[in-house]
Amino acid sequence: MLPCVQCARPSTCFWHEAMWTPKNCQHTKMTQGQSKSCTSNKKILLIGDSTCRGIMYYLIEKVNGSLQDWTESYSSVTHKNVNNGLTTFTFSYYPQFWLAKKQRPVYERTLVELLEVSKPLSNDSNTVLIVGGVQWMNNHHIRVTQQVLNHTGLTGIIVILKGLSSGFYQPTTGINWVSL
Repeated sequence: MLPCVQCARPSTCFWHEAMWTPKNCQHTKMTQGQSKSCTSNKKILLIGDSTCRGIMYYLIEKVNGSLQDWTESYSSVTHKNVNNGLTTFTFSYYPQFWLAKKQRPVYERTLVELLEVSKPLSNDSNTVLIVGGVQWMNNHHIRVTQQVLNHTGLTGIIVILKGLSSGFYQPTTGINWVSL
C-alpha cells in the first residue's frame, strides 16, 4: 500500500508518516543529534535500485535536517556535504534493466566500482555497505558481495542486506514491513 491518495498530487501523500516496524523487536526513532552522532566519520555505501536510493536520501535528510542536494541518479552519485562534511554517502544504481542484456553491467563490476569511487575505505565499522533492492537480490548477489569484500580486504565493515519489502510498502511473510 502506498501512502498516497493520488501520486500526481503531492499534497495527498503521507510518506513522512511511514515508519518501519520490526516484527519481533522495538526500536526508538532517533533524533537528528543521535543520527549525526551515529553517522559521524562514516562512509555509507549503497548499491541497489530506487528504493535503496530513497533510503539514502531519507538518511541524508535525517542527518542534515533537510535535503538540499538531490538527484535521480541511475548510475553513481556521491554526497560529501552530509553532517557538516563528517559523513559521506555514495550510491550506485543496480540493476540497469532498461539496457540491453549484453550492455548491462554485472553486479560484481558495479560493486567493485562503488568501492573504488568511495576510497579510501577503512576495514571497520566506519564503512557501511547497504545492498539490496525490491526483487532482484538473491543468493548469488550475497555470495558475490562476500567474495568481493574478501578480495578487497574489507571483511571488517558493516554490511546491511535490504530485503524485498524494505523501502517498498508491501507486507511479505517473514520480512519486516511498514504499517501506516
